[in-house]
Amino acid sequence: MNYKFLLIVLLLITTEVYPQKSYYNINDYISETGKSKLITVQLQELIDKCSLNGGGYIQFPAGEYLTGTIVLKDNTYRSTCGLN
Repeated sequence: MNYKFLLIVLLLITTEVYPQKSYYNINDYISETGKSKLITVQLQELIDKCSLNGGGYIQFPAGEYLTGTIVLKDNTYRSTCGLN
């Protein structure tokens, strides 16, 4: 049996079953944040966009964010970065 062929087939199956997740940095999509700026609508739109594109991670750099109720969708995750 040709092992190279088998390896290629396995790699193709793996990348099809487990697609790479995208990363969405909140600062790239929402210009103003802070404890006095409500970002519920913009954040929900970003979550919806992430979910429609197959899912991914919403990255929240260190800072303050004011939001109301949001609904996480399938394959959408929250990720914090820049925390010490």
